[in-house]
Amino acid sequence: HITMAHAAAKRLFPSRIGQIYRAGRCMGTILPNQPTKLTLGQSVEVTKTFTPDDVANFAELSGDCNPLHLDADYAAKTMFKKPIVHGVLMNGLLSGLLGAQLPGEGSIFLWQDIAFKAPLFVGSPCTARAQVLEFHQTKPIVTMKIECLDGDGQVLMEGSAKAMIRQELYDASI
Repeated sequence: HITMAHAAAKRLFPSRIGQIYRAGRCMGTILPNQPTKLTLGQSVEVTKTFTPDDVANFAELSGDCNPLHLDADYAAKTMFKKPIVHGVLMNGLLSGLLGAQLPGEGSIFLWQDIAFKAPLFVGSPCTARAQVLEFHQTKPIVTMKIECLDGDGQVLMEGSAKAMIRQELYDASI
């Protein structure tokens, strides 16, 4: 089934970006059915393992070439002992969840408050979770609890985020 976002991607991004979206390769976050209603406590999660290539590609794109992320010999001499994933890559998983699953397509990240609690090591799984906490009383805005955990369930990052959602989704949810 073709969603509104699929149609927009096809029209606006005939390049690689549109091809990636249409092929469903957006970190596995695209759902076939978008939510028609949100409820308090509703949640979603996705797990991804960031490879050395993922980290190197992000470093190149962002310009953050801190050797702590890229150089095992350098990282071995630090308190972490091995390369760590850029924190904003974990945060990117949350952006994918909010934009593609819950609240879903058409939503826009407005605000975020996060704290990093522990490192994510390159090659280790990261589970990102988002949960509906509250709805704004008069505007189509939802507050979400957000967190990332490692494979052992240790909290790596936690906080909250606000997203503007589609008006029809807000109307059905309050």
